[in-house]
Amino acid sequence: MKNKFLEEVCSELKEIGVDYVIVGGSAIESQGWDVGTYDIDFVLTAKGFSEIEEKLNDSPRFRMIDSIRSMIESEFMFENTWRTVEFLDPEYFSGEKTGDEFIEYVKRYRSTKKDIGYVSDPEVVFFMRLVVSDWEIYVQKILRDIRAGLPVTILDDVIEIANNLGIEEKVKPRVEYTKEIVQANL
Repeated sequence: MKNKFLEEVCSELKEIGVDYVIVGGSAIESQGWDVGTYDIDFVLTAKGFSEIEEKLNDSPRFRMIDSIRSMIESEFMFENTWRTVEFLDPEYFSGEKTGDEFIEYVKRYRSTKKDIGYVSDPEVVFFMRLVVSDWEIYVQKILRDIRAGLPVTILDDVIEIANNLGIEEKVKPRVEYTKEIVQANL
């Protein structure tokens, strides 16, 4: 059912002209690991993020819930139930680059192009979790994902992404902390 939900959301986004990359737990699941996620997260181009509210309001399958600076939370009608879908602002994750440079980097080097669209690699998901200001709450999700079979070495790729975006000094201590938590809890 999760795959069908993701497929339908992606189909609707393509229909309404939204450029996206699938991130979060749904990206990890699309890459083959069952991590037990229930919502879908997308990161959009800068233009896509600025236009998403209007496009969602024009679609009968979406309804708006909340809009904050870095994220728009909506719901999508799937099998007669409203399910959570979140849209993330790329600027929040781009470090010293622009949001569109972040999206282009992820598409070119850190994702897989599938029928449903670009699906980010797990290291992008971990990076996004560790770059936000409330990153500590996401350490448990990273631990959950590693327990589901993702290799701990993905955290080394997070540092590579941070280096590419010019924020290695910010992210490296967070990765080291996360490694300590993971090792203490495996």
